[in-house]
Amino acid sequence: MIRGERSIGKPNRTIYFDILNIFAIFCVVLLHHNGIAHSFSPTSAWEGALTIEVLAFFAVPIFLMLTGATLMEYRKRYDTKTFFRKRLLRVLIPFLVWMGLYFLWHLLAGDYLGEQIGLRWVYDMFMFNQMNGVFWFFPMIIAIYLAMPVLSLLTEPKYRKWLWYLVGVGFITHSLLPPLLAMLGLDFNAAYKLPLLGSGFIIFPILGYLLSTIQKIPRKWFIVIIVTAVGCLVLRYLFTYFASYAISSVDRTLFSYVQFTSVIPAVAIFIIAKRINFSKFVSDKVTKVIALISSASFGVYLLHIFVMAQEQRLTSLENNSLWWLLVMPFATYAICVVIVLTIKKIPFIRGIFP
Repeated sequence: MIRGERSIGKPNRTIYFDILNIFAIFCVVLLHHNGIAHSFSPTSAWEGALTIEVLAFFAVPIFLMLTGATLMEYRKRYDTKTFFRKRLLRVLIPFLVWMGLYFLWHLLAGDYLGEQIGLRWVYDMFMFNQMNGVFWFFPMIIAIYLAMPVLSLLTEPKYRKWLWYLVGVGFITHSLLPPLLAMLGLDFNAAYKLPLLGSGFIIFPILGYLLSTIQKIPRKWFIVIIVTAVGCLVLRYLFTYFASYAISSVDRTLFSYVQFTSVIPAVAIFIIAKRINFSKFVSDKVTKVIALISSASFGVYLLHIFVMAQEQRLTSLENNSLWWLLVMPFATYAICVVIVLTIKKIPFIRGIFP
């Protein structure tokens, strides 16, 4: 347990949560505009896209850390039945609705062949999110919600050390050893991974909760984390760059969110935002605007793939053009925010954006 651990005050907490939320969803949009990072080509466009991939990769971990920071202590506000009801309304129902909308969009666009369509095919499409690849996030977050009633019990002061245990052992067995050995051309026996953590994503909500409830990280540890995070970013870029050129294909050794090259930068971003006392220079009016924009983040996630498709159709921009890689992400984000906030004001249909 890190020295000085206790609950933080709510005002600053709300501000930096909202700012992290906005920053993370914008980075999601940025990553998807730079999708050519996943298709190797010996060009400056690919190298630039790889840079964006490395710098913005923290987005998903930050979302999961915010999930833990806001939900791990749900028992202080309501019971578990209410928790699941709220999560059902906020996540599961929008997930099903938007999967259906994307399914209809592709169906009407003629993207599916008639002979493909059948009950088993429809089941597979929905079960494995094949109508929108970015929806892989939903099954994972739903699984984390299912684990939350157990994890929330460990927020009691006498059990808190076991959360640090899960993070420490999980980091070593899920995040550190597998990629390090892979970089050396060695295999890691997955049986050594802590089974309580499953795929490893659960480490992020636990980290988010623990970091959000530490009053202040000692300066020396803060500096160590920041320097290490920068080192992780440089390592991931250089390793992927040279390994990809060596095999003329994208080397995906360091492309997992649960690896140390993702975990440590995400922790660094989180603690930097937490360390800044936004309330000193952000007025109440600006705070409300930030909160409003933050409230659109989930809707931006649901909508941005459709908006990107329409932008590309209307502008005919190539995936490797600088406009598409660096400028259009801002347009996509702004358009999505306006649409989401507008629809949220319309009765009967505002429920599609929780």
